[in-house]
Amino acid sequence: MARPAAREYKVTHRRSEPLHLDPHPDTPGELGWRDWVQGLSAPVAVDLFCGAGGLSCGLEAAGWQVVLAADNDEWALESHRHNVAGRALHLDLGGQRDRDLLAELLQGVDVGLVAGGPPCQPFSRAGHSKIRSLVQQGVRSGEDSRRELWRAFLKLVETIRPHAVLMENVPDMALGDGFAVLRKMIERLDKAGYEAEARIVDAWRFGVPQHRQRLILVGLRNGAAFEWPHESAHTTVRDAIWDLPRLHVAPDTQIGAPEMGYGATAADNNGDTSGAGEAPGNGLASLSGFAARAREGCVVDNPEIVYDHQTRAVRADDFEAFELMDGHTLYSDLPESLKRYRDDIFDDKYNRLDWDKLSRTITAHIAKDGYWYIHPEQPRTLTVREAARLQTFPDTFRFAGYRSHQFHQIGNAVPPVLGQIIGKAILHSLRVQPTYKHPQASATALRSRFRESMEHWANEDIAARRAMASLAKGQGRHGQRWADLLNGPEGGMVTSAPALRVASRVSGAAADGRLHKSAARMELAQLIGISGQSKKLNIASHVLGTEVCKPGVPLCDRCPVSQICAESSGAEL
Repeated sequence: MARPAAREYKVTHRRSEPLHLDPHPDTPGELGWRDWVQGLSAPVAVDLFCGAGGLSCGLEAAGWQVVLAADNDEWALESHRHNVAGRALHLDLGGQRDRDLLAELLQGVDVGLVAGGPPCQPFSRAGHSKIRSLVQQGVRSGEDSRRELWRAFLKLVETIRPHAVLMENVPDMALGDGFAVLRKMIERLDKAGYEAEARIVDAWRFGVPQHRQRLILVGLRNGAAFEWPHESAHTTVRDAIWDLPRLHVAPDTQIGAPEMGYGATAADNNGDTSGAGEAPGNGLASLSGFAARAREGCVVDNPEIVYDHQTRAVRADDFEAFELMDGHTLYSDLPESLKRYRDDIFDDKYNRLDWDKLSRTITAHIAKDGYWYIHPEQPRTLTVREAARLQTFPDTFRFAGYRSHQFHQIGNAVPPVLGQIIGKAILHSLRVQPTYKHPQASATALRSRFRESMEHWANEDIAARRAMASLAKGQGRHGQRWADLLNGPEGGMVTSAPALRVASRVSGAAADGRLHKSAARMELAQLIGISGQSKKLNIASHVLGTEVCKPGVPLCDRCPVSQICAESSGAEL
């Protein structure tokens, strides 16, 4: 792809001061907010634990109007208020008083969607590791109240009673603790009258240019069925950031600036173009579809200005190391003289992105350490704007605070494109109400019929009763872990291959192309639930997979759940 000639633009440097942003120009006053909400034609959404507004941005692109948001990070709230017109409140949703305040504000409002992502750090592997380290150092307590904020989210859903619910989080929120959190959430939404389903989705399958798995839970009220969206075009790092200006890079020197032209050259930084190529420029014919969409609406002050294209200075030794790297270089491959960390522990400490591949997951850790995000071409880490692009934020979206605050907000955000696609699917499902995949079986009804049929089979089938009794006593292959399950605390779950096969076939996960093990584990967790019978259902699923739902050709004529199984020849389809 040939780059157009670079154009000359003045680059504006900013001293080391936090960026403060004005509220969105369409934000209603506090007294006029309710009238504004009542006059809206778009369906109303509420964003809890909203952060800077990645999910809000995506939902509004999907056709929702986010009228109210809440978080306890003031810098993130300043960003949200600048980019989204609705009210953004500084609230601690773990406290009853603040939840009551939010619910009171929404009294009389027909809320279409309550969305949000309770803090994920206590559940994420990186966050859990950091917390464990701080506990060992005596810096903080081992208790983390944020682990329970999903309960606060559900309490507000139960109070507000929206038409739909959307929760986003890291996969480990569902996968940890025997899937107990996920199973409890599904059970509560079932009781509240929602058809709830959860999946782990790969964001790259929906156009997000990075490896990013997320837990998505959707619940629709009044029996509506949710139709999960199909994959969209895949996006590479090149598609996402290639058009942004190249920057002058030298050791221990400021890189980039808060404002510059899309077609700025490296010389605009400090008059020196050595070691830097021409900027791609802003010739629209050279843009990928992704980049063109990112630039849409950039008319705030100047349509040719790109904001926040800046990053941390590079140490001299890092500069030398970065120049030696390509997308395949490991930290352990670098010369010993350039290693500041043990390469037997930090073999991937440095990671250079590849133009034609996906980025690593953009996390909040990028605020303190950008070594996982080295630019594909230049010896530097990603800028704020490049990180925002990889998270699919439009270029009009600004982030308040110091650069570290900006990176942190970006890493914590829901990619707007993912929010847009899920938000559109929810709107479609509410309006069209798609038919259920299973006969007369919504998600709730399917789980109910599965549990009823399995309990009856486990109680009546002699061979099944004998096999389950043997496992419960710890006899036979792997019998002890089943005995431990029955004798252990509530919420335990064993994910054996036979049990997962049953869940995958009944739910249709394999037919949907969701072949990875976590998808089947998610389906098993939702099918068996977390009631007093869940342990028994777990063992029954294992026995069914061993004796009846065998690999290859299952014995569907003997299966107690064949009528609701998505892959059974005897299903009532």
